[in-house]
Amino acid sequence: MKIRLIKAKPHEQQLWDSEVAHCLTGNEGIDRLMIQEWISKNDFRPVVMYDGNSVIRKDKIITEFKRLLQQGSLSRMSDYFYCFLSLDAGSIAHFNKQGWISTYNNSVECLCKFFLHNEFGRDVVSEQPGWKTDCIAIGKEILAIIQMYRGEPGGFDESNWHATIRANSSRVVSEQFG
Repeated sequence: MKIRLIKAKPHEQQLWDSEVAHCLTGNEGIDRLMIQEWISKNDFRPVVMYDGNSVIRKDKIITEFKRLLQQGSLSRMSDYFYCFLSLDAGSIAHFNKQGWISTYNNSVECLCKFFLHNEFGRDVVSEQPGWKTDCIAIGKEILAIIQMYRGEPGGFDESNWHATIRANSSRVVSEQFG
């Protein structure tokens, strides 16, 4: 197991070394959940890489997902959330964040549908390899939030979902590259 902290200041490295480093088990699935919880609890800013893959902050993703649902649009999506979508949730990048937002109609309903059936036809939990327990935990919570969201009036219709995304993706390509 190789752990690397990116952009850690000396006091952050010292905190990590004193509180976390000695607790790691070498079992990536167990360690990723423990690291994820510790990062959130301590509002730890540096990126933690475990064998070359970053541990994702559950608190940041879930808080932003709820915020996007409340706002009703994707226009204020953070770069961190976009990276989660394109690197960890089963989406291609769609050229950039604005391309992703445009492809998905700047719609929280489309974002919810994406988490249920991503671009490869899987939900966000099924997309994850077994060792990526941090993303599995995030995915399970997102799916639970969507279930509650769908139960409210004004839910969304899933018919023609993939056809709409393909059409929007083609439109974004032609707009970006003529």
